[in-house]
Amino acid sequence: NSPAFSFNLCQFGITRGKESSARVTVWRQFGVSKAYTMESTYSGFETGAYKGFQIGTKDLKEIGRDLLLGILEAWKLSHQPRKQNKGSMKKKVVAKVDIAAGKH
Repeated sequence: NSPAFSFNLCQFGITRGKESSARVTVWRQFGVSKAYTMESTYSGFETGAYKGFQIGTKDLKEIGRDLLLGILEAWKLSHQPRKQNKGSMKKKVVAKVDIAAGKH
């Protein structure tokens, strides 16, 4: 949930250029199907709320904080009973849609 992150720009496929990446190596050697990497740039943002801005220390700290909050949320959801998990997720999605539509 970071304005500096775009899920749509993520690439999860295994291309020739990614064969030696940590994510693919961990998957091939250890069978870990959900290994994630975070990549950043020293340049700037190409899309989103920060488009055209140079990345600074403050931005990287904010992105790191948002990443950890996302991991914590995913962990909490994965440790809830399945029925409760579905209801909780649905409520959160509805709330986010309402907020985006200006209903809150």
